[in-house]
Amino acid sequence: MTLRKLTFCLCALLLCAGPALAQAPKPKAPVAPPAAPAVNLPGMINAFWPRWDKNADAALDRRELVAVLKDPTTRNFEAGIAVVLYEQKYKPAGLGKPVSVSKEELLTLVKEPKFAGEMNKARERLTRANRALFTKDDPNLDGFHQGATGDCFLLANLALLVQQRPEQLRAMFTPLENRDIRVTMGDGQAITVSPLTDSELLLGAAFNRNSGVWLSVFEKAYAQIWKKAKERNVKGGFSEEEAMHSEFISGGLSVPTMQTLTGHKAIPDGFRFGKETKEQEAKREELHTLLTRLMKEKKLVLLHTRRDPDKSASFVKPPGWPDAHTFALFGYDPEKRIVHCFNPWGNTFKPKGESGLANGYETKGGQFDMPLAELMALFKSLSYETDEVLASATDAARPAKK
Repeated sequence: MTLRKLTFCLCALLLCAGPALAQAPKPKAPVAPPAAPAVNLPGMINAFWPRWDKNADAALDRRELVAVLKDPTTRNFEAGIAVVLYEQKYKPAGLGKPVSVSKEELLTLVKEPKFAGEMNKARERLTRANRALFTKDDPNLDGFHQGATGDCFLLANLALLVQQRPEQLRAMFTPLENRDIRVTMGDGQAITVSPLTDSELLLGAAFNRNSGVWLSVFEKAYAQIWKKAKERNVKGGFSEEEAMHSEFISGGLSVPTMQTLTGHKAIPDGFRFGKETKEQEAKREELHTLLTRLMKEKKLVLLHTRRDPDKSASFVKPPGWPDAHTFALFGYDPEKRIVHCFNPWGNTFKPKGESGLANGYETKGGQFDMPLAELMALFKSLSYETDEVLASATDAARPAKK
């Protein structure tokens, strides 16, 4: 082919392809996701304020706010505002103390960075919540976190049931036809609770899409039991109209809770570690034998930190180590003498340096390992379940008389 013919063919080819090339789609520029719609907080507050301020006295008292929190129609962002207001202004004052906030004060509060940040967190939590009672993998420890309520005494026990007796724990819940849920404790007590409101969901234990709301439901049910126990020591008791269930289970007792959940007698402070090194060394073999037996028998075991931290020069407390807190003992390796523990915070921690007393223990999802000797140095005591069945549980197991 001559050069002239070759040039002619190339030109013809380009002329034919030209229209096709012109019609080829151009690469699209990446499209930014739509921005979250702006929330008109003043307009929202003005809209819901008449419903909040029932007596129309231009101030929101404790009874009125609690009614808002328990109202199932308080949803989404409104629930977030109510919960943050409760946690920052009303709950710190304590039960029985008068607290009130005007609409003008609330309009100012929602502009504060701390308040606004907590509101947005609440909104995100509700967005990712799985509203089912159980997922197919529940109960599990995925996302198991103690919330704002000080109920480590309850969550440590529940974590032990999740780890050792998940089917027994799941069987405690019975959904009813009216959407209420009956929770039957190991000692035979049966508590019926209404479906969680958005506010109650936010005030309970942390949650995620991989877990249902069973943990928050259990907290709500157990609050009815703990409320009765607290009322015995409080003149005039507590008004259901003035308190949220999270206040009833804040700062409870772990051993009575273990007995309620299992129906078995538990030994409070069944083994005390002592503060001095010589005391601990003398008791170490005794503790080793006890833990070996308890783990073999699959008993529930709780660990308690000291209420008042040791101030002696020899005491080394790891970073973030809590006082007056309850942990769960998940396992014990008798050969290596390593204890496997669980913190109800469900936290993750990476020590700066070697894992141990000085730097803290590498923790994932609340779980960590520590040597037996170091456990005795950090904890005050342990409590554990026995085989003895409580009389109340025996009575509950008997068939009803006809």
